[in-house]
Formats: sequence, structure tokens, C-alpha cells
Amino acid sequence: MSLPLDVVVVTAFLALVFGLIFKGRGGRRFLLVLSLSGLSAAFGASFWLWRMRLFNTDSLLIVDPFAYFLYLLLLLIGFLTLLSHHAYLEKQGIDYPEVYPLTLFSLSGMMVMVSTTHLLMFFLGLEVMSLAVYVLVGIKRRDLRSNEGATKYFILGALVAGLLIYGISLFYGATGQLDLRLVNAQAINPPFLGLWRTAVILILTAFAFKVAAVPFHFWTPDVYEGAPHSVTGFMATAVKAAAFGALLRSLNAFVKVPDMPLDQILAFLCIATMIVGNLIALYQTNIKRMLAYSSIAHAGYILVGVAAAFASGRLHPESLGAPLFYLLAYAFMTLGAFAVAAAVAEDQDDRADIAFYSGLAGRSPKLAAAMAVFMVALTGIPPTVGFAGKFFVFREALNQGLMSLVIVGVLMSAVSAYYYLRVVVAMYFGKEGEEGGRLPIPRAGWVLATVIFFCFLGTLYFGVVPSHPIEMSSISGFTFLPKAITQALP
Repeated sequence: MSLPLDVVVVTAFLALVFGLIFKGRGGRRFLLVLSLSGLSAAFGASFWLWRMRLFNTDSLLIVDPFAYFLYLLLLLIGFLTLLSHHAYLEKQGIDYPEVYPLTLFSLSGMMVMVSTTHLLMFFLGLEVMSLAVYVLVGIKRRDLRSNEGATKYFILGALVAGLLIYGISLFYGATGQLDLRLVNAQAINPPFLGLWRTAVILILTAFAFKVAAVPFHFWTPDVYEGAPHSVTGFMATAVKAAAFGALLRSLNAFVKVPDMPLDQILAFLCIATMIVGNLIALYQTNIKRMLAYSSIAHAGYILVGVAAAFASGRLHPESLGAPLFYLLAYAFMTLGAFAVAAAVAEDQDDRADIAFYSGLAGRSPKLAAAMAVFMVALTGIPPTVGFAGKFFVFREALNQGLMSLVIVGVLMSAVSAYYYLRVVVAMYFGKEGEEGGRLPIPRAGWVLATVIFFCFLGTLYFGVVPSHPIEMSSISGFTFLPKAITQALP
């Protein structure tokens, strides 16, 4: 049942071995084809297993519709990221062969995270993912910003890993269990309730760090700015999807903690993350830092869906599809935006100031049109997938009576229009005589152009016709509990 994960791990080891054997440009192309083939096979296996209803909930790795949906999302992101790696890193002169196995190993860790309720298995998957991403952030070995970003991410990540493992140890001390499914089936002795609450707070802190929720967001702008564009897009989408998937699995046990104000905690994280992310993004002049704070803000919108799914201290399976669909929508918009940014970055200095986008419509109309669509989608304007995602999330929140979260979300979406549409204004109304007008014409090779076109198509198509992915995410969310697998699926 873990066939997709097995395929990714085997492909990662093969890429690692062949990377030592095959050198030069031809060797890197072979690694790209090998890695893409492995991800395609894993994607096909995941979709087939999802369609055939072949699930397993009796082992440490739970493969159910919830896991398969996130497998499909992560593998899609990984496929597009590998294409971006090849096109962008080659242009930057840092297309090292280890990029491919590192990306695959990080994906394998993410797949473990979203398909387990065993805390030690989750920690193992988290560390496999994190260690690979640390190296990818610092892959520009001679760039001080990349080194700084990787160092900050590593130090803060190690601190959070310590908090997480300490929380897991307290959790085991309070419950005598490491599997969250077993904790659901038993009552906790009153003397251990304080220990249990402390453990839950520490574990939730680790989740908040990985999804870049306020007040654990401070690492995000520096790390995103220092990392290569393709790596930044991978972090903003895949890492976030894995962390939210694991959070959704875990919260079903945490909502049962007596006298634990989980509703208030989630509401605070939602409101603070949406407000801080959007307001600070208003003052950013660097496209990567702006998209970093945008990523924080979108984490807040996804948290609204999480809060709706666990409102009133219990699970609402019918609402689980909303955050899942939003993760899919966000992947298309953000990967596309970073792919355009990678195409515009003509030199090894990674030109990312918004001023460099001035007059882009005259220099490269296709890139400007694609970036405009991505900015409009991130704002949440129809008929894009960004609007469909926000509508789905806010609708579920309203159904659960979370009016305050919806009001803040709508207001912050209006605020975000300023900094997103500022990029569009610069591209179409920036004068040629200004700083950005003297830049060379950006040229995206066919590989990077393929990534941009695919994201562009997904952003518009799923905005106009969102019914199929919404239905798929709703089914996957509704059957995410082990006991629901025995029921007939739609």
C-alpha cells in the first residue's frame, strides 16, 4: 500500500548513485529524466490506489484517501520543482547533481509526515524533509545570502526539533502512547493532564513553525530571500502542504484534551498570521520577500479552514476538504509566480526587486501576462483558483459560525490587493526610462516555460471549473479517519 513512497525512495537512491557516476551536463539531464520518471510512476500509483480504494490503516504508515490526495499534491509540486531546478539552477551555474536526490528525499519525508499518526514516525519524516531542505536552501555555496538563509533555517529548525522531541517525550509520559489513534481510545488520568497540555503546546509550536504561522514566522523572509527561486517555491508549497497535512491528522487527538482552549489558539494563529503577513508585505520592495510574507498570509487563510474543520472542540469531516483544496490552489499560484521570478532573474545576483519588473510587459509580454494572472489569483479575484480556494475556506468557516475569522480574512484579502497589483502596475505601466526599463529581455527556456504554462493553465482552469478537485478533496477529507474507511465511498 505504500507503493508511491517506495518508488520515491528507490528513485532517490538511484539518483544519488548515478549522480556519482554520470558527470557533466548529460549526466544532469539523465538525473532529471530519472527523477521525473520516478515521480510520474509514484503519481500514477497514488491515483490508481485512490481510485481503486486500496487503503491500509493498520500500520505505522496510514495510506487512506487523505494521504493519497496529499501524495498527489506533493508529487505534482516535486515534478514541477525538478523542472524549475533544471532550468533555473543551470542558468545560475549551480546545477549540482545532488539537487535531484535531495529533492526526492525531502519529498519522501513529507509523504511519511502526512501518512502517519505515530509521533516518532512523524519526527523521522520531518527530519528527513528538513535536512534535505536545509542543504537545498544553501545550495548556492558562494552566495552570502544563501549561506545566511541556510544557517538561520538550520539553527531555528534544530531548536524547533528539540521542542518537538521534548513535547513527544512529555506526551508519552502523560499517555503511555506514541500513536495518536490509541490516545483517542483511552482516558487520561487527571494527574497527567497538565503534562498532556504542555506536550500539545510544544507539538503545536513545531507545526506553527513549519507552516510559518505568526509568531513563529520570523525565519521566513530571510530564508526565502536567500534560497534559489526554485527552492523557495518548493518550500512555500510542498513544505507547507506536508506540515498542514500532518497538523490535520494530529488535531483530531488534540481536540480531546480537557480544558485545552484549542479553538482560541487556532483563532489567534489565524488572525495574527493573516494580519501580520499582509501588513508587512505592503512595505516590501523585493519580490521574494513580498512572496514570503504573502506565504505567511496564506498560511493564515489555510488555518481558517483548519479552524473550521475542528470548530467547537470536535472534528467536522465535511470541512476537511477546504484546507486541502486551498493547498492545491496555492501550489499552482505560487509555483508559477516563482517560476516567472526565476525567468526574470537573468544573472547570478537573482534580481528580485519589484523595480526590475517595471516595463516587463514591453520586454516579455508572455511572462508579464502569466505573472499578472498569478498576482490576481493570489489576491483572490475571480475567475482564478485563488478565488475558488478562499470561497471554499470562508464558506466552511461560516458554516461553523467562525464569522470573525471570515471578516478578518476578507479585509486582509482586500489589503493584499495593493502589494499584488503593484507588481502588475509596474509591469504594464512602468516607463522604459526608469530603472527596470533598461534591463535585458528575460528569456525562459522551454523547460521553465512549460512550468509557467502548466501553472498558468491550472490557475485559470481550476478557477473556472473547480468542481472536480473540490469533490476529490472533499472525499479525501471526509474519509480521513480510519474508522470511515470501512464505509462506502462516493
